[in-house]
Amino acid sequence: MTKNCDGCIACCNGTLAANIYGEDVNRSNPCSRICYENMNCSQYHNRPPVCSTFKCLWLTQDDMPEWLKPSESGVLLLHRKGYVEVHSVNGMKFTADVFVIAMNFASINRWPIKFFIDASSTPYGDFLGGIISHAQVKIGIKNYE
Repeated sequence: MTKNCDGCIACCNGTLAANIYGEDVNRSNPCSRICYENMNCSQYHNRPPVCSTFKCLWLTQDDMPEWLKPSESGVLLLHRKGYVEVHSVNGMKFTADVFVIAMNFASINRWPIKFFIDASSTPYGDFLGGIISHAQVKIGIKNYE
């Protein structure tokens, strides 16, 4: 089965910051080209290279289950500069099991994790971010098991 983005707008709804044709896209300013009715890009065939070349880990990793699709799980996983990046999808909630899966994936590949979590709906009431080293990921997985 070939995975595709159909129905997922997690990378363009402000989860990731980007500049699209001069428009700054971020959590408070999703891309204006999103078609919310179809949950896709209204200019999909004319999108810029920053969009057309982008691939999240769910798309590139055959062993990631369907439920980890960002539009289903509430988390967007990336591999950048030797890290697994975990981004909470703008406007969605995700559960701890998704974070544990990300930690396990990072541990298997010996990658540290960077996380960017919107905690505005939690008692923290802010945006959380940080780095978990490979050794910490390994310890975390072991303690979880």
